[in-house]
Amino acid sequence: YCLQTGDYASLIKLIERTVQHDRSATDEAWQIRNELFAFFESDDFVEEILNGLDTWGKDKYPDIGLIIRKAGKAFIEPLLDRLADEQNLSRRRYYLSHLIELAHEAKEPALRRLGDSRWYVLRNLIQILRKSGDATVMRHMKRLADHPHPKVRHNVLETHLHFNSPESVRLLLREMKNSDPDTRINAIQLAGKSTSLEIVSHLLSLQQRWRIAPSHLAVRKAAVGALADMGNSTA
Repeated sequence: YCLQTGDYASLIKLIERTVQHDRSATDEAWQIRNELFAFFESDDFVEEILNGLDTWGKDKYPDIGLIIRKAGKAFIEPLLDRLADEQNLSRRRYYLSHLIELAHEAKEPALRRLGDSRWYVLRNLIQILRKSGDATVMRHMKRLADHPHPKVRHNVLETHLHFNSPESVRLLLREMKNSDPDTRINAIQLAGKSTSLEIVSHLLSLQQRWRIAPSHLAVRKAAVGALADMGNSTA
């Protein structure tokens, strides 16, 4: 009834009561609780909730998001499937934001999908893995460090910096010297997260070069911002 009428407020209360741990509950109550748990984890329930994004529109987005967070694990694989195929940008952001909130539980499913050939799928998976907070994901970043798409490499680099990986300096210098202006500037903007003196030295060297060209001015401006973020006295 709640699903058919969009009464998510009542459904949320039901889920909250179900997850409460009541040691004094009778055997019959525990049986009902377990049946409800099984229903909340069923494919039909998950599909109906996610379809509600289209059925009920943006007014129900917050309630649906709360159900996703409370039911948790059962939504991860369907959200990953939808994120990979969704054409609408705002909807992709919605899926990704909730997967990031569930990043710890989504780590293993995300790792299993790293063989995907689509760059935008890999970019999203790397973001989820980074947000999981588990440094063991770094061993899976090695095979993506030389990916042909710059946005994948950018996210790999950001993950190396996030976990303070020794490899981050080499990758950062490589991307900061890339011939593509956008790739170079994006890497320089990340450089503020590094503590490497080698990176500081390279950023300072960029200030010694001068050409009257918009692209070069953009590089110098990004380098100044990175040096400010680093706060190294050498600068």
